[in-house]
Amino acid sequence: MKTARKIIIFTISLFFLFHNGFAQEVIRPIKRSDYHKTAYQYREQTLTLTDTVKNPKKPTGIVHNGIFISAGFGLDVPFRDLGRSSNPTFGILGKLEYGSSAIFPFIPGVEVDYFSYAGSDTYVTLHLLNGFRTRIFSYGVTLEYTLSKLLNSAYTIPFVTLDVKNNKITREINPAGAFTGFPNSETRISVGGGFGFTLFVFDFYTRFNYMKELSNLGFYAKLKIPIIQF
Repeated sequence: MKTARKIIIFTISLFFLFHNGFAQEVIRPIKRSDYHKTAYQYREQTLTLTDTVKNPKKPTGIVHNGIFISAGFGLDVPFRDLGRSSNPTFGILGKLEYGSSAIFPFIPGVEVDYFSYAGSDTYVTLHLLNGFRTRIFSYGVTLEYTLSKLLNSAYTIPFVTLDVKNNKITREINPAGAFTGFPNSETRISVGGGFGFTLFVFDFYTRFNYMKELSNLGFYAKLKIPIIQF
């Protein structure tokens, strides 16, 4: 009986001895070095996150490489001889542009315009005409310079534009052969310059087209979409 009691007491003692050792290993307190390591990692992550929030990257006027097509309309106000013989008129225009980060902020392109000016009442009456109309079909090269640094916005970007175009001019004179001082058809070179801004996918701009006595001032709006991106 005494022997059995001793065996039980010995067994219980071993159980508590190994149980406490196992518990101490499992519930081992965090070492100071481990604490500092964990705190350092947390601090670095917090500082990185805070720095990112305080100093977000500003949008830049990056142009994706590609070819863009645009179409729109505009109002042309004629000057000098064209202004004396014709009224302001609306017309259409189309443009093909090449955008590349390699040449940004320059954006080259080609443009086609068509405007048809009706004769003014004063000019028609003065020359005893039944009708008078001047049609101008223009095509040429354009170059835009994007002023992306002026505004901290990726959606509204100002720009300046230059162009050189060939203009095919035809006139409808009624009655035919009446003297107006203008030939029935001619070809002229024009140089244009202006400024505007891009709003999302729309361009709004004004441009002065110099063509001697057939010069005009235009106000335009067009929609621009990419057709090829690479």
